Amino acid sequence: ITLGRATTITTGGLTVSDTGVTITTGGLTVSDTQILLSDGILDVVDNSNTLSSLRVTNNTATSWGIGGASTGVALLRSTSLTTGSLLSLQLTESALAGGFYLRCFDVTAGADVFTVGEDGAIVVTGVDSTNMLTLTAGDLLLTLGSFTVTNDDDNALTVSVTNNTTTTGGMARFSGSGVYTGTGASSFFLVSPSGLTTGTAAAVTAAALTTGNGLVITTNAQTTG
Repeated sequence: ITLGRATTITTGGLTVSDTGVTITTGGLTVSDTQILLSDGILDVVDNSNTLSSLRVTNNTATSWGIGGASTGVALLRSTSLTTGSLLSLQLTESALAGGFYLRCFDVTAGADVFTVGEDGAIVVTGVDSTNMLTLTAGDLLLTLGSFTVTNDDDNALTVSVTNNTTTTGGMARFSGSGVYTGTGASSFFLVSPSGLTTGTAAAVTAAALTTGNGLVITTNAQTTG
């Protein structure tokens, strides 16, 4: 089958055998129907640096994709996947310089709202006082990293930990086995409200305490200080 630039298929569809069909000019336009590949792959090889290699546009969908199976403007699905990946994004990390593995862009604001960049760095541009990351029945583990909160401006609790289940497991722990010599602003644990006037810098409230201790400070080798 040879398709020219003026070829139009209106009924019956187009069946492609294992000999294939080659379209060299003019492209292929399919309207008001679908293209189904059975036991085949769609392989797109593109050399353009100005056009998207794969583009899906749906400016009509509103609630489609809220929940349930087989929904979403773009859908990838598998009921048999075990150790594989449903979606694989591959780059050459050594060549990546300011680019992203994944980029979510707000067209109205003209800015990124979520990106996964070099070495997996994740950036979320959220709204203050709105939960931007929610973990339910899960843990968060940082290895060789730090946790920093800067400029929380909603005048509410910046860090809040609530655990109404634990009895002996502890709520928060700061520990380190290295020989620590920091003092002042570099103290192992620091409370430093520099603008405090009549408030309270640190408070321990144990309303149900009977025979325990409100605060225990233990030092086994103290000589000075």
